[in-house]
Amino acid sequence: MKTAKIRLATTILIIAILTIMPALLTNCTSKEKEGTVPGKETRDEETAAPEEEITPEELGNLVSSVDSRFISSNTEFGFSIFKELTQEDKGKNIFISPLSILTALTMAYNGAEGTTASAIKKALNFNGFDPGSLNENFSILIKSIISADTDIDTRIANSIWYRSGYDVREEFIEKNKKYFDAEVSEIDFSSPDAPGRINSWIEEKTKGKIDKMIDSIPPDAVMYLINAIYFKGDWTYPF
Repeated sequence: MKTAKIRLATTILIIAILTIMPALLTNCTSKEKEGTVPGKETRDEETAAPEEEITPEELGNLVSSVDSRFISSNTEFGFSIFKELTQEDKGKNIFISPLSILTALTMAYNGAEGTTASAIKKALNFNGFDPGSLNENFSILIKSIISADTDIDTRIANSIWYRSGYDVREEFIEKNKKYFDAEVSEIDFSSPDAPGRINSWIEEKTKGKIDKMIDSIPPDAVMYLINAIYFKGDWTYPF
């Protein structure tokens, strides 16, 4: 997991990148050619419907529909990982987004099974939740955060980039498109232009604040799951 963060005045940007190697993939790879994503680039941002504004009443209904156990689980994970990072980087300022990390790993969880799925489930405190419930809660939570305050510009973007010719199960792709609004691209990882294409997406989603996260793509990497969060708003108590 690779992360970056920048704070400029009242602008906060966070990137979480999960690099997937073949050994980490089970359920998201196709065992047969049938039912796989075609071997071509698929980008959905051009055809995606624009975000519709929701009323305060609708927002209240959204928030109340999120499982309280899910919120508690996420909060517990946030404190846990923050504790681990402060121990590793003693004496340093730490700023993280547990939501960004959770989102990228939950997208990966949609394609995991066996020991990998069990490990992710345990690490993220997902015990007691089935995959469908997790996806629904994440979808509602993300929409609630984006719509929480019209005076604040909050944007959460997700993407999946996988190596050209690599068989990926359509179910894995469709789940992440449906619940996480993930943009999906199949590209030639061996091309010198590949890192730049991914970095351009990151730059676009962070409004130019983060323009480079990937220098090169390892030869054994088959997929990148990326979450980008952009936040701009006035501090309640300026400092």
